[in-house]
Parts: sequence; C-alpha cells; structure tokens
Amino acid sequence: MEGSLVTAAVLVKRFSFGWQALDLLNFRCRLESHELSKDVEARLMHGMPQPQDDRPCRGLPHDVGPEADVEAVRRLMRRPFVPYVAASGEWAMGGWYGAGGGESLYEKRGGRWQLVESGGGAMNVDYMRKYGVPQSDWCEFGIVDATCR
Repeated sequence: MEGSLVTAAVLVKRFSFGWQALDLLNFRCRLESHELSKDVEARLMHGMPQPQDDRPCRGLPHDVGPEADVEAVRRLMRRPFVPYVAASGEWAMGGWYGAGGGESLYEKRGGRWQLVESGGGAMNVDYMRKYGVPQSDWCEFGIVDATCR
C-alpha cells in the first residue's frame, strides 16, 4: 500500500471526534466484517471498484464493547486505518494498518484510556500475561493463541 496508487474504496465512519478511516475495501471480507446490512453495502459500493472475493470470512475482528469505550479508544488511535476496537472491562485493543500494521493495547486508569503497548503484528497470550490483562478478555480481543470457545 505504501507508495502505491490506491484503487479500492475506503470505508470511513463519522464519530463524535470526526471521521476515521476504517478499512481499505480491496477484499470482500473487510467489508463484511463491519456487519452492515446488504442494502447499505450495495449503496456504499455502487460505482466503486469491486473488492476481491476472499470468502468464506471467518473470525473477522469488529468493534466490541460499550460504544463510549470503543469511541474513546478510537479517538486515541492515530493510524491510517482502524478496522476495529474491542473494549472489555478496563482493557481495550485496537487493530490498525497503513505503513505497516499491528495492534495497540489500552488500559482504563482513573476513568481515562491510556496506551500500554503498540506494535507491529498481532499480540499474543504472552503480551496479555505481561500486562495483566484478564484471561476473560483475551477472546474478546481475538488473541491468536488464546483458547476460546
């Protein structure tokens, strides 16, 4: 993506703090991960370049948790694309990409969200243990090597 012409649609959403780019819609599963109605998808994609069909889509991350917490964490994420934020209890994780990609971990301290760790690639169980994230939150965050039902 870096240094190349963008020829796919960009999905954006308006939040209280302004507009945020959610995803580059070059793959069908990226569009479907936002759980829009088929009618909304059709209207959004009318006249846009068609994304590659990479279905079946499985285990796609999406916003999870109280809307106020999700939005507060999104406000802190200054990345080109933020496809999802998952908030659970006092912890939250957001995915990002553009000039690389990875995940950012946040903790609510004194009623305010604060960045704990941000890095390239997916965070695993070792990161969760390192920072004391409760095991009950791991599956909400889509931790790759967590045992989830």
